[in-house]
Amino acid sequence: MKVSADSKIFNDAVHGFIYIDSKYCQHIIDKPLFQRLKRLEQTNVRPLYPCAHHDRFVHSLGTYHLGSIAFQALQSNSQSELNDLNIPWPRCQKHFELACLLHDIGHAPFSHTFEFYYERGDNLNNYIVDETKIRVHSGNRAEFEKFKIDYNSTTPNQKPHEKTSAILVLTAYAEVLTEIFFADPFLIARMILGLPYKNSCSQDEKFFNCLIGLLNSNTIDVDKLDYIARDQWATGNISKSVSIERLLSSLYVKLSDSKLITCFHKRAINEIYSLIKAKKSINVRFHGHHTVKYDEYVLKKAVEETTRKYLNLTEGPSDLAISKIISIDALVSQVPFGALSITLPTDDDLIHILKSQISCSEYAKEWFYRDYYLKPVWKTYADYMYYFKDLTFEEKMYLFSHRQEIINSFLESHDIEKNNYWEVPDLDFQYKPIFSPDIKIYIKDKIVDFKELSSTDENVDYQEKNEKGESLKSDAMLSKGDSKNQPINPKKFFFLIYVPREIIKTPLREVLINHIRDSIKEYSSATLQAKN
Repeated sequence: MKVSADSKIFNDAVHGFIYIDSKYCQHIIDKPLFQRLKRLEQTNVRPLYPCAHHDRFVHSLGTYHLGSIAFQALQSNSQSELNDLNIPWPRCQKHFELACLLHDIGHAPFSHTFEFYYERGDNLNNYIVDETKIRVHSGNRAEFEKFKIDYNSTTPNQKPHEKTSAILVLTAYAEVLTEIFFADPFLIARMILGLPYKNSCSQDEKFFNCLIGLLNSNTIDVDKLDYIARDQWATGNISKSVSIERLLSSLYVKLSDSKLITCFHKRAINEIYSLIKAKKSINVRFHGHHTVKYDEYVLKKAVEETTRKYLNLTEGPSDLAISKIISIDALVSQVPFGALSITLPTDDDLIHILKSQISCSEYAKEWFYRDYYLKPVWKTYADYMYYFKDLTFEEKMYLFSHRQEIINSFLESHDIEKNNYWEVPDLDFQYKPIFSPDIKIYIKDKIVDFKELSSTDENVDYQEKNEKGESLKSDAMLSKGDSKNQPINPKKFFFLIYVPREIIKTPLREVLINHIRDSIKEYSSATLQAKN
């Protein structure tokens, strides 16, 4: 990797020495917005893995580091083939490195736990294309117009922290990016958002699209590569490690049918397999773990409750107070909050408010003392399958779609307050293939989809059939926008349910499980009679 003489050196536990241009340090890293990232947890898994105490600051440095390696590999492997296209390599590298460095600059406290509060107080989709709020001048108006059209024509599936980071690039960083680095803030914002150029884009823009996907995509990008490696390191390397340098050294941009395609040389296939397994392991064992899920739920409730009490709010939405802290305003200015004046909000600010109101918040007590009131009826998919292994696919669908009324009927029959439970119905993403099949492999002078070379269970058709051999589809799935032609993963209907701990500690747990089974039998019996 090429290193300039005046680079600053950071010693990283994951990647070793990271060399960063001194101008990036002077104008970006050593400023308050970036330093704030040192006080933001990278993950929410510390209730399970207490050593996972890494932050967004070092993750941003790591993403920059991998971005530099990736770009230099891309240039080394592809420059001769793309020579006729006159790619502006130095300009591309500068924009890509800046985007890697700033991609998490707008992240909310406590990893992803609170990022959706950005949307509660600000309409981010309007903000990001509002020229009264972002920096637009005559020199970049054409770029702004393209950006606005492409953003408004795209389904807004970017995460709130990505939108917030892009907004900061277009506001707080617009001047330094333009005047110090002679960079285009709108191109950097595109890279952070994963927003490619559309329609009749130029040759340069087609290449920029390759870089956009290399930072933010639904396949392999340097952001994912860093947090997979970093999360594995911080939690004790519980799954197979990936040789990231070997993977990135295999990057190419190939010209195929007048299109520029980012792909990996065939020598990277084993590393891609390892990466898929590592990411799936992280999802299932970290982020989908029942303890992590519940701790996140209690923390949200505790912060909502304590911020309201701190401001003496008795009316309005439960998230009204917290959306004053988790806001763009608080990132760029002082925001009055009761007796406090908050700016650059971090995990510490929320913990301070939690501690100040702990005596009058049951959720805060529950979180600080880890005295969890609700407990899961089953903890894993294996437990779930053990209890309900005899269910047909239709019965699993019924349980999933009627879980609330089934649980509530049990609680009422045992004089327990109705709705005194919590559920996590969206765990199916933990078990789906981690990346889309759009990963491209360069093999024998051809570019093919990774799935064509894959023999793993990543590409298993999970579609189940009824007794007549007909494919089954659920209304619940279709209402969530799934294509009618998309295979159904049976784990789509896996969920976690948490009930008061007194139920789990007594024979009532088995009574509850039997109640669930009986409810399903009644449904099956009624369905069979209706058919006859």
